[in-house]
Amino acid sequence: MSLIQLPLHVAEKLHDVKVHLWALTEGVEVLQTLLPDTTVLSRPPYVDFKAESRQREWLAVRALLSQVVPSEVTIDYEESGKPFLVPGIAELSISHTRGTVALALSPLPVGIDVETVGNRAFRLRSHFLQMNEMDSQEDELDETMAVLMWSAKESVYKLCGKPGLELKAGIKLYIKFREPDHVGFEAEVAGFSKKVKVAGFVLEDFVLTVAQFVEE
Repeated sequence: MSLIQLPLHVAEKLHDVKVHLWALTEGVEVLQTLLPDTTVLSRPPYVDFKAESRQREWLAVRALLSQVVPSEVTIDYEESGKPFLVPGIAELSISHTRGTVALALSPLPVGIDVETVGNRAFRLRSHFLQMNEMDSQEDELDETMAVLMWSAKESVYKLCGKPGLELKAGIKLYIKFREPDHVGFEAEVAGFSKKVKVAGFVLEDFVLTVAQFVEE
């Protein structure tokens, strides 16, 4: 297990949120040995996943959780697919991308997303960004910013846990500030009275975003 340490300036900006990242290199057999006894079932769900990558991610999430939470907990899911801890000692959000697994734990609802940096989000930007979201960027909507905006909407979606919420029509992003490796967003979400704040970070070859409701 290779835990990724967040840079200090990143960790300081995630208030009331603990983010844990794992650089996933282990195979299924090794990951099985890292699971705590309480999560070993007679027929765990991951054995039905056809893709080995999905099996590894399922195992890695639970192995990582066992490393960062001192008490015995398990992960269950709402009908919407939103994960939660049993017992409910904290709010939980999960994400994974190529070779990286991420967990966010907080006393308040939270959403986390990690995405590999590439050109796919930029090519598909019209599918998840509203016209005025793209126009507001003028010449600054490069590949990295497109990935950050995609990831920001994904983390907002996970925070809200509302089935059918559309990334393009249902979530509108406003950029509050932009630094070379840190972007602050605010989001309006269809059907929610509270606004959402999103912290976005560029870390090596992937981006990380964390969303929480703005407390009044």
